[in-house]
Amino acid sequence: MEQQKIILPNLKCLRCGHNWTPRQEIVGVCPKCKSAYWDKTEAELIKADVKTIKNEQIPQKTPSLEPQGRVKRRKRGKDGK
Repeated sequence: MEQQKIILPNLKCLRCGHNWTPRQEIVGVCPKCKSAYWDKTEAELIKADVKTIKNEQIPQKTPSLEPQGRVKRRKRGKDGK
């Protein structure tokens, strides 16, 4: 049985500047600062946030069937009814 070699590159966190060689092919977070956005710059994150805000639909207010304001409760008598 022939073993396959997997070549993993050196990675660099764009947040803290940490360099490391990953143990797996898919990296979720930076091992030093634990940031999930280790491969994105601040500008890319801001740009992505602006795009999502522009593309979101503002929900229309629908009239509710619930009564407006406080609901008055009946006072109980001496016998608890």
